[in-house]
Amino acid sequence: MRYYVGITSVFCLCAALAACTVTDRGYRRLSTQNEACAGVVALSERNTEGKALEVGAQTLRASDDDYPLNCYFQSHRLPGVGAWQQQAEAVGKVVADVDRFDLAFVEISDQGQLHDAAQLSTLLERLRQNDRDGRQNFVVTYVHGWRHDAVLRDRDLQKFRILLGYSRAALNARCIDGGDYCNARLTGVFIGWRGRAFAEPPLTSDFGVTPFVAGALPTIFNRKTKSDDLGRGRESVLGQVLKAVEYPLALKQGDPRADKLLIVGHSLGGNMLSGVAEDYALDAIAKQRLPSRNGDDAPVMKPFLGDLVVLLNPAAEAAKWTSLQRAMRQRAGLRDDEFQIVGNVGGYDPVFRKRVRPWRLMFPLHQRPVYISITATANWFQNAQNSREVRSDFATSTLFPITRSLIGKKGAEETKAIGHLVPTYSKAPDNPRPLSQVERGRAQPREILVGPPIGATHEMSVNDSGGAPASYGNSTVPDLSWCSAANGWLYQARRAKKALNGGGVNATDAGWEYGLERAPDGPLQAMPNIAVGHNAASVQWRHALYLRGRENRASVASSRSPFWNVRAYDTAVKEHAGWVSYPMWCAINQLVLDDVTYRGRPDEIVAEVIEEQIEEEKAVRALNP
Repeated sequence: MRYYVGITSVFCLCAALAACTVTDRGYRRLSTQNEACAGVVALSERNTEGKALEVGAQTLRASDDDYPLNCYFQSHRLPGVGAWQQQAEAVGKVVADVDRFDLAFVEISDQGQLHDAAQLSTLLERLRQNDRDGRQNFVVTYVHGWRHDAVLRDRDLQKFRILLGYSRAALNARCIDGGDYCNARLTGVFIGWRGRAFAEPPLTSDFGVTPFVAGALPTIFNRKTKSDDLGRGRESVLGQVLKAVEYPLALKQGDPRADKLLIVGHSLGGNMLSGVAEDYALDAIAKQRLPSRNGDDAPVMKPFLGDLVVLLNPAAEAAKWTSLQRAMRQRAGLRDDEFQIVGNVGGYDPVFRKRVRPWRLMFPLHQRPVYISITATANWFQNAQNSREVRSDFATSTLFPITRSLIGKKGAEETKAIGHLVPTYSKAPDNPRPLSQVERGRAQPREILVGPPIGATHEMSVNDSGGAPASYGNSTVPDLSWCSAANGWLYQARRAKKALNGGGVNATDAGWEYGLERAPDGPLQAMPNIAVGHNAASVQWRHALYLRGRENRASVASSRSPFWNVRAYDTAVKEHAGWVSYPMWCAINQLVLDDVTYRGRPDEIVAEVIEEQIEEEKAVRALNP
């Protein structure tokens, strides 16, 4: 009897769980031929796809067949952007879409097919129509992660609309300030897949431990495997969709007159995207021509997918990034057991310098990033006066390696996520020979690697948030959403570091930093580099690692590398779900919309700060030879 009771209980439990399983389906299936899809959606500042929506004299509900938010191509009007219009009129500028953006859905099935091919074809036709109308396209494509899909009221979709609001603000600011992007049309592309395999309410996945986690947690294994499959190389369904979106666009990195394409993936969406990007990146590295002896003719690596690919807290094994790092070293002729990097203890050894030169100078001083991973990490350098617990990404730092180990994966590169693999350093021994006065004036090596030169390479933080949290409503207020152009910042930061290290042929620009400036009395302070003249928002980038107990560890990436594996402080990205940040998103937009490696006259704020930094650091070194 007990045997039958047990079998019945198991059967009932399986049936209950099956009833809570989300079917593999598309959600935004309403065709643009439907009259409901012809209008403009005006969501309130709350940015919710609620149960009721006022459309003209009608009140429509989500259950209605002609509910506009079920359309697979939507036009949105931001709430209350009169202030942006006033800013433009004050300087005689006309912004074509000061309060508008389009939102397209492309949904992928578990079988690696489109749920509705019309979703993609409609998007591509709209992009072509923009071109025929003489409009510039700025396309932001987003691939969501685990516990999400394209269902109404999905939390990731809410966040994506907030970021689109800030991208609209970035376009407005560039038109008002410099006359660029005045006729640009902003299109967001939400790529949906069955990341939410357990039928929890759409808005619960951001709120930590809830009763729904118990049902969702077992799906992580299958969803990770499925995300691998859907993004396995350029020929995968995701790879084909992204290339299709890119095809109608006339892209040219750094040119404000060209179309722009920013591609972003979060969590398991980042894992999907990393599989596609890895395929393209390995091919690009293999084709990269090595520089001549002096490195002056190093070729620029052009973007291989859009203008920039960005992973946010990617739930992807580190091997998908270390494969690129190893490929670059091998392309430069270095063996796997050679751990030398710029700034190593052998930095002044002529043999070492010659050996590492092809890797160090593989890219020019004006190389832009083409592929970035950003992860909220712990293990930060803390001083005694300001130590606190950093809010890192628990999902990728703890849950990810546990699940990888449970399926039999071994080794740090297979069990740790991309952003949590940190190079292994050791203190450097004393230099084997006395240094000359010139050498003492250069940055001295502080540690050497005792493991492979793989793992995290850069860091970023937000030093000032600008005074208000990111929100849909705030994206319509110029002083809370302004995103200034930052032409030349990356080139100038590298040039400044090279000048500090002597400026000669052998001087390195490794360890460059941007986002801090010295106050008149000497201490470093945040540089207002996001909304100059509007708020004090500040972002800091650096080509170095500041790990706990030790500051300024040399990066294992070339200072000119187009691949950045970025550790993010929790002021920039907070935990797994906290990736909506106005200053951080502006910094990403700057990398796409602006010519950050412009070699002519840089933006005034960049030029002043870089020159002051050079003079101040020269003075500091003179006092401390």
